[in-house]
Amino acid sequence: MNYSSKSSTPAGHSPDQLISDDVRHYFEIAFFVSINGILSVLGSVANVINVIVYLRQHLTSPLLERSFISSWQITVPHGLCVRIAWWITTFITFERCLSIALPLQIKQIMTPALTACVMAGITLVIAAGMTPLFASYTLSSKYFSSRNRTLTGLVYVPTGPYLEQVGSYFNVVTEFSSVILDIIFTLIIVRTLQTNSKWRRGMVGSDKEPAGLRGRDKKVIKMVVLISCIFIACTLPSCVNFIVGVVVADVYNLVGAQRNSYYVIWSVILTLEAVNSSVNIFVYYVMSQRYRETFNQLFGRRVN
Repeated sequence: MNYSSKSSTPAGHSPDQLISDDVRHYFEIAFFVSINGILSVLGSVANVINVIVYLRQHLTSPLLERSFISSWQITVPHGLCVRIAWWITTFITFERCLSIALPLQIKQIMTPALTACVMAGITLVIAAGMTPLFASYTLSSKYFSSRNRTLTGLVYVPTGPYLEQVGSYFNVVTEFSSVILDIIFTLIIVRTLQTNSKWRRGMVGSDKEPAGLRGRDKKVIKMVVLISCIFIACTLPSCVNFIVGVVVADVYNLVGAQRNSYYVIWSVILTLEAVNSSVNIFVYYVMSQRYRETFNQLFGRRVN
């Protein structure tokens, strides 16, 4: 989706808008151009490294697909890829939940074929749901009062407002569902690990329990909770913003009366989404010994 740095209202401040054209312009430069540009490049490099590390480990899991999709967010529609990544994150949490709750049956349940089908299904459903948003606008001649001339800009297609609302409803449902499911699966993981740890202590006696047992459980809990917290913190603002867009769809959109607010808020949200897709390499490196060893070997660092 293309973003124009100038609106069709006079430069400076428009009486009917909460945010002036100048403020919007500063936010676009700071976030769309500078911060998001840097994060996109660094995040793409980080996720390519993740893919290489997983391939070195001969790993076949949703983590590989998530890193691959995240690495392509600067070359294909951002909104499509980031939502696919969200649902893959939720599926990863679900897979971990099953592996802890049903450790003996997990390999029979989560087969490579099933994982591939789930990944394909997520991609197709998200792509179909996002299509109305992409189809609601087109490029056409448009009068810009700030320049007193007609230029090419974004305008609604005849059914654009309706298509945009359909796409917004889809985004609200899928985003909130993803967040809620991720919270539920994370709580189940934490609760199951705590229960299993107590059961093992009861079997061997708290005084005889190996020192690393509780520490290992705590480390797994911390990693899962940290990844989920990053995901939720970076996703919730987008969910809320889409709800606002549905409630006041007539004024809060790319070409509506409050378009400056729309651009400014989305510039911050897109930055959060870029952060969510870029920071996992640090989480994996700090909290996964296997990932850290492979990473160090890949870059010729001495493994302790």
